[in-house]
Amino acid sequence: MNPATLESFGIEKRDICQTIAAEKIVRIYLDYDKRISKKIVRDRLGEKKYWLAIYRAAFHATAGLHHGDHDYDFNCRQLFKAI
Repeated sequence: MNPATLESFGIEKRDICQTIAAEKIVRIYLDYDKRISKKIVRDRLGEKKYWLAIYRAAFHATAGLHHGDHDYDFNCRQLFKAI
């Protein structure tokens, strides 16, 4: 993802590197128990909501998002194990 685009979504410049790193390792679960692909989630949520959820998870290990009839759990705990 282009850093300028992430900035336009409201992600601070100093946080972009960690957000991109988190996106590479994130695991996303549908309704908290079924793993779902990043592509499907991006298509359902749109780029902005997808990246803002990644951004939150990049600094809090997880982030939950309700959209439509489903809950999405963005899990970036692996990022913190690597540090």
